[in-house]
Amino acid sequence: GLRVLKTQFQLVTGLSLPVVLNILPHAAKITLVVGEPIAVEQVSEPSDSQVKELLDKYIEALEKLYEAHRKRLSPGKPPLRVI
Repeated sequence: GLRVLKTQFQLVTGLSLPVVLNILPHAAKITLVVGEPIAVEQVSEPSDSQVKELLDKYIEALEKLYEAHRKRLSPGKPPLRVI
């Protein structure tokens, strides 16, 4: 197949072509889960503590959403780990 063509091309031209496999994506099932909105007050120049507070709220909501649907959608998956 492809290896034979690559070898013949190399013999004729002296050039080696890389063999690229899996260049097309595989079909995959994607499940989208939408949670409750997080209330955010727009601040033109937020402080570090305001950003951290909002990030903590986001992570907490994400963990709750993950746990609420993990057993039904991904049985056996471990708890969410945010790093």
